[in-house]
Amino acid sequence: MKTILITIALAMSTTMAATHAQSISYDQPIVLSGRLEMLTGVDIQRGKEVEVRYPALILDRKISVIPSTTDIGNTPQATGIVQLAISDGSQREFVKKVAGGRASISCASLYSWHTAHHFAPVLCNVDRVLDVTQ
Repeated sequence: MKTILITIALAMSTTMAATHAQSISYDQPIVLSGRLEMLTGVDIQRGKEVEVRYPALILDRKISVIPSTTDIGNTPQATGIVQLAISDGSQREFVKKVAGGRASISCASLYSWHTAHHFAPVLCNVDRVLDVTQ
């Protein structure tokens, strides 16, 4: 009986933990894990709507991102998808090639969407791509 109660308690705590988002701050580096994807969004280019594909990480666990007390440009966001802002061209091409695979991404920082080129509520300034598996 004791074993059954412990098993039920563990199962409930695991389920409850999975439903709670991890709280993190925009201004801190973080490593996020999930599935790399090239998602579709609608961008404005030369005054016209254009369908584009953008790199994103479908998170293993949702996050709740909060601004620091001195951060006035970002808003609180809860999400399971993070758009990847990749300035390094070779990393961008690599992410396109391994889309569909699992990865850990080192983000120098996170920020909230604020232009027509942002498609997910939270973006990651990609520092580097880690641990890719297909």
